Amino acid sequence: DWNNQSIVKTGERQHGIHIQGSDPGGVRTASGTTIKVSGRQAQGILLENPAAELQFRNGSVTSSGQLFDDDIRRFLGTVTVKAGKLVADHATLANVGDTWDDDGIALYVAGEQAQASIADSTLQGAGGVQVERGANVTVQRSAIVDGGLHIGALQSLQPEDLPPSRVVLRDTNVTAVPASGAPAAVSVLGASELTLDGGHITGGRAAGVAAMQGAVVHLQRATIRRGDAPAGGGVPGGAVPGGFDPGGFGPGGFGPGGFGPGGFGPGGFGPVLDGWYGVDVSGSTVELAQSIVEAPELGAAIRVGRGARVTVSGGSLSAPHGNVIETGGARRFAPQAAPLSITLQAGAHAQGKALLYRVLPEPVKLTLTGGADAQGDIVATELPPIPGTSSGPLDVALASQARWTGATRAVDSLSIDNATWVMTDNSNVGALRLASDGSVDFQQPAEAGRFKVLTVNTLAGSGLFRMNVFADLGLSDKLVVMQDASGQHRLWVRNSGSEPASANTLLLVQTPRGSAATFTLANKDGKVDIGTYRYRLAANGNGQWSLVGAKVPPAPKPAPQPGPQPPQPPQPQPQPQPQPEAPAPQPPAGRELSAAANAAVNTGGVGLASTLWYAESNALSKRLGELRLNPDAGGAWGRGFAQRQQLDNRAGRRFDQKVAGFELGADHAVAVAGGRWHLGGLAGYTRGDRGFTGDGGG
Repeated sequence: DWNNQSIVKTGERQHGIHIQGSDPGGVRTASGTTIKVSGRQAQGILLENPAAELQFRNGSVTSSGQLFDDDIRRFLGTVTVKAGKLVADHATLANVGDTWDDDGIALYVAGEQAQASIADSTLQGAGGVQVERGANVTVQRSAIVDGGLHIGALQSLQPEDLPPSRVVLRDTNVTAVPASGAPAAVSVLGASELTLDGGHITGGRAAGVAAMQGAVVHLQRATIRRGDAPAGGGVPGGAVPGGFDPGGFGPGGFGPGGFGPGGFGPGGFGPVLDGWYGVDVSGSTVELAQSIVEAPELGAAIRVGRGARVTVSGGSLSAPHGNVIETGGARRFAPQAAPLSITLQAGAHAQGKALLYRVLPEPVKLTLTGGADAQGDIVATELPPIPGTSSGPLDVALASQARWTGATRAVDSLSIDNATWVMTDNSNVGALRLASDGSVDFQQPAEAGRFKVLTVNTLAGSGLFRMNVFADLGLSDKLVVMQDASGQHRLWVRNSGSEPASANTLLLVQTPRGSAATFTLANKDGKVDIGTYRYRLAANGNGQWSLVGAKVPPAPKPAPQPGPQPPQPPQPQPQPQPQPEAPAPQPPAGRELSAAANAAVNTGGVGLASTLWYAESNALSKRLGELRLNPDAGGAWGRGFAQRQQLDNRAGRRFDQKVAGFELGADHAVAVAGGRWHLGGLAGYTRGDRGFTGDGGG
């Protein structure tokens, strides 16, 4: 054992602790031990015995010599585990060399018989931590700084069939600083697997997390940010649409044994247009749960390449000035156009200038479900397919209370099942299908004239369209179906204007003539109030559905010609009669008043003041009757009253009215010749409430 020792070695391949395959197996300990090595290919700890376990606690290991093995082109680390198990607790494993390349690996674990369990420790080096060739590593409550974490290797560039490696991180932070040159703070390659539960991933020249060629990544309670690291400057051949440039991962890059000269080097894994990606996925599966991914101005929260499958459960994806999701990465290593699948679920939130930006015309399926809320447009470039591949559709599905706010001209098919699309600008969709109260909400325009048109090739199912009209200018949102329309749909119309300038109809829906689709108004009673009148939805037989406010009156019959009139005897002039009050205004025949107009007409026809005066005078009359019947009833008095009235002035719709109040007064009888006078006064309070059937009250 090596407890409480200080080990210093400077010679070539002079290792601090070396457990060889020929050494006895079993558990060895090194507690409170300090190890420093500086010779070429000298490693602080080297384990090569599958039957051995080294427990290293409360100590530190540092190395500063050149570690990369040029002869066999393999990694070496400050601590290397090729076989056996390393248990490190409250330890510091650091590569302190002055070079920022493959020499800077703090921990290198490789081989199916290699294991490492790290807790409450710091692992520092420009090359970070490298795990490959079937190794298994667990790190908890620790920090991997400077060079990041790299798991596996690209099998397409390996001459052997490498088994996958597995790494588990718990409450561990991983950082890759710009000087390290690490393309990603965490990279998982070639069918390897990473599970992270809690922790921060920061930095990386091009990505926070990169998963390629069959990798499986589970991220829970993770936070992924670029941090303060500046843009990692595109390298030659790296800054191209679609990401990895032919010639990337140059000669020796991911060669036998891993990173070689040129790997992640010139022509390699450069940022796309100097961008940065929170999670970069190609041909792999990534699951994020309750995690936060933040992208800078250039780049995207998630980039997906062919065959990628990404699921986001809860948490948030944020790219305020960029793209939440971008497609088209790693095309060199994915020659087949396998479909991409991105799912946001369980209340996941996404926000960006673009929700989805499709760089290459590969098949994409985007699903929002389980209350997911996404904001941003869905757009696509016009780049042609890569030779040897075929383009595919861009399909979007909204379900189970999901909500998408944005516009698109790139979606081939959109299904909305018990979910909502808030359309922020003119949009085009190939096939639109709605079900289970799925809805399209035309966002209310910020100013008059900014109304929107949704154009679809086909419409099917049954759903709700929330649309806007501006009656003053005769403007409205519109739904246009170009090829085929079917199903039963509803329109809910909100008016932002006042009175229409003319009696013209307002067109809302245009479908091909003879389409089977039907539309009804979802507003109360199937009517919408616009200014003075109510409007209904009507079809003209040519596929147009419009708001109509009046029936076309029939053509007037010709007036008969008057015949000769016989002489009439003189008639006496009638006596002047008192003129009756002007009747309440009557609506034109066939027009139904809006709720506001109905209230105004009813208030004008049967004035509220008169009904209140009637109720008050009725109470006073009862008091006078009491005095008439009982001459000695003078003095102070009080009286309450309440009435319920049902009124119909035949101008507006019938309404109910409740009147209630009270009166307080005092009177005194004064005897005079031939009778008596009653002198008195009163004060009262009366309130009237009107209820218009189906239209509220007040």
